[in-house]
Amino acid sequence: MLRPGQNRLEISVRQYPRAGEDPSGLWTSISADSQFTIRRSVSQDGLSLDGLPAPWADPFSYAPQGFDVLRPNAISTATLEATALVVANLARQAAPKPVHVRAIGHLRAARRPVLVVGTPEEQPDLRDLPEPQEVRVLSDDQGTLSLATLAAVRYPVLAVSGPTPGAVRNAARALNPRPAAGKESTPARRGQREWPGYIPPRSRFTLADLGFEESGLSAVNGFEALFPLRAPPDFRFEAYAVHIVLALRLSPGAWQGESRLHVHLNDTLLGDWPSQGLAQPVEELKVRFRGNLLRPLNLLRISVSPAPEPSGQQPVVTVLPSTRFYWPHDYGIQLPDLATLRHGFFPFSIDPDLASTILVTPSRISPETFGLVVQASASIAGIAPGEVLRFRVQKSNEAADPHRDSSHFIYLRQHPDDEDPADLFPGFPAPEPPFTQRLQMALSPWNRDRVVLVLDRTGANVLSGEALASLKGDTLVLRKGGPESLRLSAPRTLRQTFLLRRIEAWISSSWYALPLVVTAISALLYLGWLAAFRGRLRR
Repeated sequence: MLRPGQNRLEISVRQYPRAGEDPSGLWTSISADSQFTIRRSVSQDGLSLDGLPAPWADPFSYAPQGFDVLRPNAISTATLEATALVVANLARQAAPKPVHVRAIGHLRAARRPVLVVGTPEEQPDLRDLPEPQEVRVLSDDQGTLSLATLAAVRYPVLAVSGPTPGAVRNAARALNPRPAAGKESTPARRGQREWPGYIPPRSRFTLADLGFEESGLSAVNGFEALFPLRAPPDFRFEAYAVHIVLALRLSPGAWQGESRLHVHLNDTLLGDWPSQGLAQPVEELKVRFRGNLLRPLNLLRISVSPAPEPSGQQPVVTVLPSTRFYWPHDYGIQLPDLATLRHGFFPFSIDPDLASTILVTPSRISPETFGLVVQASASIAGIAPGEVLRFRVQKSNEAADPHRDSSHFIYLRQHPDDEDPADLFPGFPAPEPPFTQRLQMALSPWNRDRVVLVLDRTGANVLSGEALASLKGDTLVLRKGGPESLRLSAPRTLRQTFLLRRIEAWISSSWYALPLVVTAISALLYLGWLAAFRGRLRR
């Protein structure tokens, strides 16, 4: 009866009072000590590409997540990008659980499921694999995805290959490891700041847009429903007039008595109504308030108090996903600031799929540098909001990217003899001594609205660890005394103001002034017409 993904258990009880007993005294609770014992076994014979991302990354497993990545003998930029993308998109499916990725030199060193990316020339071990159990063509130039099992150790091997590095990269970009059956997901949205589960960049949205379903105010949840409404960190809700239109459904025949419906936002009461006033089967209540009450994380709480009598039909009120919001906003944030990374890897995630981000590697790819690339890809995937990641990879000695003016950069530096960040990004500030284990952010020299992030293995560990929540300043260095936060460059405030949104918000809150505005505009148009007409008469 158990299915991969979500399983729902319902426990119901029907209780009757004895003669003379108060029916409100009847109650039953399910203890948190209740346990499930589920025996399971993992069979390699049942492996299939349709089961991706498992077992490389299993979003439903409580076991530690991780897999091994086979290091090529000689690696091209296209294959390096393909490896980073496949690692990131596999690890993304298990987020926010950390996925530990290890680079290995040969298949005999495998201790977990293995990922192999590259051409047969770059990955000679591909020839030693047994006949693939399953093969799927992912791109027109014959980039393929195949699944095999190492007979000696019974570890599964996922291979992304092709006749050329370009074919391997195209196959990696076409790979979309879909969740296992039963995991609900929404199609990935590609627009800027279109983060799944977050407030969209448009002013108007509904609960359904954020993935919420119907929520009944019943005894099960204490006659209360909570809706967390998150916004990207650069949203700025000024003193606009904003509102919420609550879509509610009243259960027919439900006992209401003297109960009232309360609406709180961020612990501020927005309004309350007598439940008896909800006469329509579907009622809409409009709540107005000032936008300066809003924050990056907003908690909308809808409750009924006092609780209805137990004999009443449940639930009493249902909050519908068609509940509408009008929350106009501008954009504004100070950069560089490492603290923004904890919010969905902002600012790199302005494009949720990181399509405007370039991972820059040293010109010499050592085994340690390859390991840093796969580790950083898995760490970034754990905090990025996009469902599928599309960043690019470039070596430092290659020609400048034609899109560098509109790109963010992440420079992965592993050795002291790797190119200095200041040589690649003119004006990049450096701590003392110059080569220090660090995580550092600075503004891009080609576009002051874009940033450059320099990290080594220490920085990659920070992105996937608990230290991410405590980041501050623009530089985190690791010294003998421990981590130290620094600020090496002056912050710059990035703003984007929408004049039409402000005018619309002002008119919606000051509708009484609309006739005056129309009259003033009409008068100006009339005076302009009159001046033009008189000039024509004089000529």
